[in-house]
Order: sequence, then structure tokens, then C-alpha cells
Amino acid sequence: MAPGVMRPYAAQTGAFLDFYVGDAETARRRLEEALRDGVPDPSAQARLLALLAMIDAAEGEVEVASTRAEQAVQLARDSADLQTLFYALGNAGDVAMTAGDAGLARERHVECIERLQRLGLDWLSAAPHARLGDLALSAGDHQRARMWYDRSIALWSARDLGPGAPQTLAGLARLDTVEGDLDSARRALDTALATAERCGSRGEYPWIAVGYAAVLAAAGRREESGILFGLGLRHGPRVGRDLRRLVDAELAPFFALAADDPWTSAEHPLVISTPLEDLPALIEKLVAG
Repeated sequence: MAPGVMRPYAAQTGAFLDFYVGDAETARRRLEEALRDGVPDPSAQARLLALLAMIDAAEGEVEVASTRAEQAVQLARDSADLQTLFYALGNAGDVAMTAGDAGLARERHVECIERLQRLGLDWLSAAPHARLGDLALSAGDHQRARMWYDRSIALWSARDLGPGAPQTLAGLARLDTVEGDLDSARRALDTALATAERCGSRGEYPWIAVGYAAVLAAAGRREESGILFGLGLRHGPRVGRDLRRLVDAELAPFFALAADDPWTSAEHPLVISTPLEDLPALIEKLVAG
């Protein structure tokens, strides 16, 4: 394959790695440069647009993100590249969740799961199962949320826990927190943090920070809770994740416990000065008290 043809794939791979380690800014630059150069291959274009849509959504450009996500899905369908279609469907579902379109999000994730199952690739469907758990939890359907999370964790556990599993475990921890089982929530978060550190999946740290924040708020530790909420919400968009809608839908009572404490300020020195890569050490320090 000619070097020019390979360039979009190299850009997408580089951008994905940037996104994976929490550098959404560099990922955006790579993606936009590749798209400006022109991408004749629909599969490659779909992958670029699908990832760029995630970053757009996290930065509040929801309409642009939704348009790009659906363009990616259509291009993936046209390309007949099933791997690209699975990727585009998953990202489109995530973008729809950020946009508040639960119906479309569910439709995209369910299609992804069903297509994978028909091909005997169930083990690849752990992430969309977890996203259905997120949707159910945000809708207040705890029984259905636990069903989806349990299925997702069973799929993740069929092999060594890797990237993506920490976000699922953080979702399960939010459910446990809402239901009052703080010990189970803490265990899930401890596993999520250890897994994310082992894999270098820094992009999942904000999910974990928000999970611990809710646990600490429920335990009456407002100061530490406020700092962790602030860190999760501050770093979320920087890694291509919009967590404020999730906090509002699922953790509002816990956020309220911390919100009237001055330590929750986005201008708190620890919130401002702690880089993404230092979150695990700070989380461990704050949780230990």
C-alpha cells in the first residue's frame, strides 16, 4: 500500500494512542490535519471522524459531534469494514449519551452488541454492555443497570482486565454508591485504579476520581470529595470525556454534599495544579485520609 494511502491510518493510530493516555488536544490536532489532507478511503475517514466526534462532544460541541458521529457510522456501513463499523457505532453511542439522546445511544450500542454476537465475537462487546448499564443507571433503573454491568464485567474477566474495564468498574461503583454499598463501591474503584495504572489508561482516571468522590461524599468526607469531583470534572474534557451530565444524572445528591464546601471550587490549588498522570497518587492520598 502506498505511503499516502497509509497516512490516515497512521494518523488515526497516533490519535487513538494520544486519546488513550489522556491527551485529547494532540489527538484532535492529528485528526484534523489528516482530514484536511483528504481521506479517500471511507473506512479510514470513518475512524477519524468517530474519534474526533468524541473529542468534540467532551468539549461541548455537541451538534458538531453528533453530525460527525453519524457520518462516521454511514461511512463505515458504506465501507463494509465491520471492525470500523463496530468502532463507529460505539463512539456514536457515546456521543449520543453526551448529547442526552438516550434512545439513539441505546440503539447504537445494541446494534454493536448484536452484530458482534452474530459473528461469535461476544468478548468484544464488554464496553457497549457497560454503556447500556450507564444508560440504565442514569435513568434510575438500578436492576437493569446491574444486569448490564454484570454482563460487561463477565466479558472483561474472560481475559486479563485491560483498557475499558476501569470505566466499567467505575460505573458499577456508582451504582453501589447510589444503593448505599460503599464497601463494594470502594473495592470496584480500587480494582479500576490498579487496572488503569497497570495498563497506562490515563484517559479513564477522571471516571475513577468521580467515583471515589461520590463514595467519600456519602461517607461525610466533604473536603476530599470536593477535590476529587473537581479533578474529575476538570480533566474529563481534557481526555475527551464529558462527565458533568453523568454527575448530574446519577450523583447529584453526592455532588450537592460537596458543592457548598469551598474545597469543591474549580480554582482549588490541587484541582488546578495536579496533572492527569499524578491523579492516582493523589486519589490514594485523599482516600486514605
